[in-house]
Amino acid sequence: MSDLAYLATLLTGLEAEIARVSAAESGSDEQSSAVDDAVDAVLRLRSKVKAGYPGKKAYISQRH
Repeated sequence: MSDLAYLATLLTGLEAEIARVSAAESGSDEQSSAVDDAVDAVLRLRSKVKAGYPGKKAYISQRH
């Protein structure tokens, strides 16, 4: 799988988890699970971006 295809897969997964969070009842177990899964998706995406890809160095802004 190419880097761009992998990033697209990660973004699609993140969008699905965000939709789950939005659709879940506030305070429900489903919402909690969806938030956890969305955080996992963000961390996978962040890891890929930080790792960069051949020929291009990824830049991550650090806010303090």
